[in-house]
Amino acid sequence: MHIYGKNPIKDLFDKNPKMIKKIYIEKKRHQFFYEELKKSNIQVEPFESLNIKRLFYKNENLQGIIAVIESPKIYMLKDLILKHKDDNKSVFIILDRITDPQNFGAILRNAAAFGVNGVIFPSRESSPLSSIAMKASAGNWMNVDLCETSSLNQVVEYLKKNGYWIVSTSLDADQSVDTLKDFNQPMAIILGSEGSGVKKSLQEKSEIKIKIDMSDKVESLNVASASAIILHYLKK
Repeated sequence: MHIYGKNPIKDLFDKNPKMIKKIYIEKKRHQFFYEELKKSNIQVEPFESLNIKRLFYKNENLQGIIAVIESPKIYMLKDLILKHKDDNKSVFIILDRITDPQNFGAILRNAAAFGVNGVIFPSRESSPLSSIAMKASAGNWMNVDLCETSSLNQVVEYLKKNGYWIVSTSLDADQSVDTLKDFNQPMAIILGSEGSGVKKSLQEKSEIKIKIDMSDKVESLNVASASAIILHYLKK
């Protein structure tokens, strides 16, 4: 796996350097960071030696630095639940068909900012945890537990059996997001794509459906923006 850009790589270097296997870097462009890297045990190679076109889209702004890293830890659902079993107000986010890596990354950033315990996403019809998503998270992919699954329906059923209150977002919901202020048990919030929303099968498994009250001049919000508003209510 690769990540690129000075800030994401510097953040990983400061927080968890053991994840970094190798760094390709333009020495003149990043002189101070290069000198810092040379003092570490990380392998450093010239940026020009990497076949960039083979690994990246040519329109990405790589900023003259790329890191080869270990794949982040991805939890099994049962292990994610077990890890947070002592938190009677643990919160998971479930992502349903969030295909834009920028949105995925922004949601991870919001999740970390508001103390979410885990983010669950499907292996299909979803953005992967790509270099773009990791960069968009501003390093916060490291600050929230991740769980990938082949079936969100099975995830929801399993969470319900383990005491989680299932909430889905819907423009047609009767209850406002401020309903969440009074929750006192573990919760999983399902966020759907901006175009299609949460799948009907998942909405039917939810205890409640919520919406964000807003002006009728706007039909919906970007899912990353909506996630920040929803999670803010949980912190009140």
